[in-house]
Amino acid sequence: MVNEQKILEIIEKRRKAHPQDPQKEKLFWFPLRDALGDNEQDALFYLNNIDDDKAVFFSEIYEDVIERFPSNEMENIFKDIIDRAREYMITNDVFE
Repeated sequence: MVNEQKILEIIEKRRKAHPQDPQKEKLFWFPLRDALGDNEQDALFYLNNIDDDKAVFFSEIYEDVIERFPSNEMENIFKDIIDRAREYMITNDVFE
């Protein structure tokens, strides 16, 4: 089961951190991946419906999520997430 409240908390903390925070994996990436839960279908549904702002933060953990859910469906969703994140970052400040 996806823990959406935890995801929102992690993203807000990540937004306030330095983009190159040396502890980003431990503090943000692993917890964000874990907040997706263990059910691939739930994670796919959630990721397929996130807004562009959240896509930016999930694009950072692409490899970790694909390792947990190694499916073509997940790879396709992440191709979209990465494209959307790139476009969003061109015109928006992501980090405070």
